[in-house]
Amino acid sequence: MSATPWQIADIPGPKQAHVLRVEMFPKIAKTLKRPLMVVGSRKEAFEGNDLEKYIVELAKLMNSPLVVSPGLCKNFINFKDIKVICMGIEDLINRLKDKDWKGFDDEGNYDAVIFIAGIYYFQSLMLSTLKHFAPHLKTFSIDRFYHPNAEFSFENMSEKRWIQEIKSLVGMMKSSLH
Repeated sequence: MSATPWQIADIPGPKQAHVLRVEMFPKIAKTLKRPLMVVGSRKEAFEGNDLEKYIVELAKLMNSPLVVSPGLCKNFINFKDIKVICMGIEDLINRLKDKDWKGFDDEGNYDAVIFIAGIYYFQSLMLSTLKHFAPHLKTFSIDRFYHPNAEFSFENMSEKRWIQEIKSLVGMMKSSLH
């Protein structure tokens, strides 16, 4: 199944993201050895919906550190039992391209990067960079916009449906671990 990029001028080439359904993600997540969750800087996504709580819960369930854009770091810094790294996303992308990078824990590079709450045009460029220069990574966008440059991406959806999908995703991840 294919989807249309949220920005119709986003022409990714012949290789486009597979549409990711919520029920697929826990199965795929079990295959990931070193996932990394990345929170973009789309501030309006966090207004009045406890999205931070769900993102942190998902990162914990995946045993992933959480890289957060500097503009939203204050929303995440007080969570316990999770490593939160405040860093510019372009700096992170440059590190992820390096296959020999040792990661934030000196254990080696990550095998997957999961993006959420990014500004569309910026996240699209970051995903395109990884698509072309970091073939060792699987890329996911669990944002409310279809990102054709990811390997897997949610389809375009309303903000309300997207929050419901994230809540469902966390619930499915919890039940798949038990």
